[in-house]
Amino acid sequence: MTYHYVLALFSLSAALTFALCRVAAPLGQWLGVIDTPSASGSGGHKRHADPTPAVGGVILAIVGVTLSLALLPYTKDIAPHLFNTRLLASAAVVGAMVIGFVDDRAHLRPSVRLLLAAIFAVALLLLVPQYRIERVEFPSIGVTLDTGIWALPFTAICLVALKNAINMADGRNGLILGLSLIWITFFLLHATPAIFPVLVVVSAALLVLFAFNVRGKLFMGDCGAYGIATLFGICALSLHNQNYGTIRTAEVVLLFLMPVLDTLRLILVRLLSGQSPLAPDGRHLHHLLDEAIGWRRGWAVYMVLAAAPIMAYQLIDGYGVHIISVATLAYAIVVLALSARIRELIQATHVDTPAE
Repeated sequence: MTYHYVLALFSLSAALTFALCRVAAPLGQWLGVIDTPSASGSGGHKRHADPTPAVGGVILAIVGVTLSLALLPYTKDIAPHLFNTRLLASAAVVGAMVIGFVDDRAHLRPSVRLLLAAIFAVALLLLVPQYRIERVEFPSIGVTLDTGIWALPFTAICLVALKNAINMADGRNGLILGLSLIWITFFLLHATPAIFPVLVVVSAALLVLFAFNVRGKLFMGDCGAYGIATLFGICALSLHNQNYGTIRTAEVVLLFLMPVLDTLRLILVRLLSGQSPLAPDGRHLHHLLDEAIGWRRGWAVYMVLAAAPIMAYQLIDGYGVHIISVATLAYAIVVLALSARIRELIQATHVDTPAE
């Protein structure tokens, strides 16, 4: 693929995304996906100031599907044996986005979303067996595990968990899209010729969506979160399981470590508190960062926590488990420090407030 072709593809995707973002408000009204903030003092987890169109995912779907279909005649000969696989993968991403869109409109119960995600994951893995994780390797500690008959359920659980983690992380402007830009940069550097054009299209769309999202002009919605999670999950499985452009198990873990760690922490906290593990709350890492140091600085901290481990692995290959351990410790320290800071702020507020 020539430089001029990549530039033209990137520019076309960016221009189309920009045009759609400019009409985000009327598009959201027409589709019925306006995200309304929680009432003041209600303690709800939707803390944005104004009703906002949650059409980022819809725009990403329109741009991605349109240009990907337009590219099919030009990419079919790159890897003919993978053509049907790419179509099924695209269908899985679109299917996930449809579920997310329905959830944005009708607010499906968490258990229903979880069930649908599991069904779609299993169906994809039945149709595309090469996406199943059949071996997990951590050479830095000499561990190799063959999943055997558990390959399908194990991979399905990973896909569903990633989708849930990314959806739960989508709670502040610039967060999920900032993470997506980190992820897609990694995948572009490791991409095979078969998926590189699609990643170029998506990267341009994500950059434009990020510019609108950080200014509060639109949200990605569950449509966007589900689509992003499914796309990057499939990319990780594809590159992990094949010889050409292979990424290692530790790299996959490090890529998605922060949102997954945050999800695991929240599930544990909710269970210990007698709550449903799927119940929304205001205890995510992005909430803690926002309350303790403000979101502008908090966003930068989150991006460093997410990007530094995978960058470290590229520089010091062969220490995957060690980097995972250090990153997990860093996450724990940040959460504890933020929690302590929030308690100090609350105590200071109580002291400064005169008694009635």
